[in-house]
Amino acid sequence: TMHLLLTNGCMDSMHPSTSSVPLDILEHVQGEMRGCKDVSKLQAGVCVAAAVLQYEETAVRAPALQTLLAMLCHRYPRVRKQAGEELYLQLLTHEGLVMEDHIELATRILSETDWTADVPSLRPLRDELYPAFGVVRAEAPLGATVAARPRQSMPDEPGYKDLVKEMHY
Repeated sequence: TMHLLLTNGCMDSMHPSTSSVPLDILEHVQGEMRGCKDVSKLQAGVCVAAAVLQYEETAVRAPALQTLLAMLCHRYPRVRKQAGEELYLQLLTHEGLVMEDHIELATRILSETDWTADVPSLRPLRDELYPAFGVVRAEAPLGATVAARPRQSMPDEPGYKDLVKEMHY
């Protein structure tokens, strides 16, 4: 719903130079997205962050771009794809979103990259976009990137394998 309000001009009177509402909306959406595992909620957040890019003020645009660029390497492929599509559409829609000498690079990366590929292969491409959009990569908070540990099965607990064996499949 917020995405519709932003994209249909309902909030045009609340310009960032006279109101803090656009930045407040973005900060609230960022807070909701942080640590969220609900794909549809994350995709909606990506749409709102992209819609906020219509405002030319750096105070709003820079954090929105940081959010969208970070989402290009999110753990969920659908969120990465959504972020790539939204960034590409905003790049085509709004002038001045990308540094003049980086327009071709940003357009090529956003349009030609399969954002559903493995994250390690996407990171270098995403990292090329930060200077193109003129934003600094936001550092992850301490403890935010925790290495995934392989699951260890407990020998004394029956697992799926034991159930299948017991059922004679």
